[in-house]
Amino acid sequence: MSHAEGVDLAVLTGLEGRDAFVSRHIGPDEADIAAMLRVGWTKSTILGQLIAAVWWTAFSLLAGATNAYANCTMSHVADIPITLYQNKLFLPITMNGTVQKLAMDTGAGSTVLSTATARRLNIPRDFDHTVEMFGVGGTDNHLYSARVERMEFAGLHFDDWHLAIADFNMLLADGADMGGLLGADILSQFDIDLDIPRRTAGFWRVSGCMQVTPPWTTSTSELKLQRIGLYHVALQIGVDGVPVQVVLDTGAPGLVLTELEAARAGASPESLQNGRPITGRGVNDGIYIGHMHVFRHVSVGRAFYDEVITQVVPRARFQNFGGLLGAAFLLQHRVWLSYATNTLFVQNAPAAPGP
Repeated sequence: MSHAEGVDLAVLTGLEGRDAFVSRHIGPDEADIAAMLRVGWTKSTILGQLIAAVWWTAFSLLAGATNAYANCTMSHVADIPITLYQNKLFLPITMNGTVQKLAMDTGAGSTVLSTATARRLNIPRDFDHTVEMFGVGGTDNHLYSARVERMEFAGLHFDDWHLAIADFNMLLADGADMGGLLGADILSQFDIDLDIPRRTAGFWRVSGCMQVTPPWTTSTSELKLQRIGLYHVALQIGVDGVPVQVVLDTGAPGLVLTELEAARAGASPESLQNGRPITGRGVNDGIYIGHMHVFRHVSVGRAFYDEVITQVVPRARFQNFGGLLGAAFLLQHRVWLSYATNTLFVQNAPAAPGP
């Protein structure tokens, strides 16, 4: 159970937890005040700091998306409907004049087109060029590419765009083939206002900003992100008190850790072997085998979760990070993924469900 009551933690994975994103502090907390007093700050000075902090926060909220730099610009490009199906977030993208639904996958370094979609749209493979990728199911996969004459997404146009082609064994609710993955090579060109409870994603173009504030009227928690490579963003979480760096991956269902990080967090080889075995499939049908394990406590920023069921996979499944933080941790809150400033904002209050 969670330290806060009321909302399921991980609907996609069937985990039993509760929402626990703690409201962001406005100004210093009790520990900060005690420290100020120890170094000789007066109570009137502390009160002034608190008033200033509250005033500045209110000003930022009223101003919307703001920044201290005059050359910072933010423009809203589009609100795009999300289709949630079998643990995937599908967004429409136009290819050669035809709308396809691709799974939004911040963990995929490149956008990938399914073999069936390429065949249906008469997009020929380019056997002279390959695309190097890595995913949960394998590393350094060399996939043949295809040249799409024109793609359109969120107000951007991509002409003569080379995409990797891979097989995906998945059908959508209407019986159509999964179109592919919309990867971070395209997603990272935006700041994304992701409101999964209301099934919408807002895309913003951000330029010249060192700091942004989402144009929301509710309080937020702010988590710093670290770039890994060109497109992936990672954050530090706590697993049974051990810090672990994980990639934010909307294509993953919940929490995934490597065997190495699971062991660092206290999972013994015996406990892992006794866990329920799992078999997964990654890019280009790469197969991985792992086990389920329950960690007592997981913290994401100021959010705390208890008894978190976790997929533990071989270390070779990832490069330069310890695991994945998937869509299950984003389901109950509106979040703002700022690629421009490497920041993740989380709305503290659970987002209201859509109509």
